[in-house]
Amino acid sequence: MEIHIPADFTLDELQAFIEGERQEAIEGYYTAEEWAEHFNVHIKRMRKILKRAKERGFLDMVRVNRFALDNKTYPVPVYALKKVSNEEDEE
Repeated sequence: MEIHIPADFTLDELQAFIEGERQEAIEGYYTAEEWAEHFNVHIKRMRKILKRAKERGFLDMVRVNRFALDNKTYPVPVYALKKVSNEEDEE
């Protein structure tokens, strides 16, 4: 699967987003492996980054069915960054 994370979006920018220092999020859902491959980091490091994003409310996770080598489908978690608004709710 080809992923469409903007080529100029760096790992530092991803971490800045998680820390709340950057407002622009990457759109789309990707597996942890796809995130790691794009940022050229070890999968364990990427999972820690994604876990931190989830803890801070910046990560949305859903499961999608993907075909495996045995031609069966299996649910696979995919992750997307979501912008969290700091604005107060209007009444």
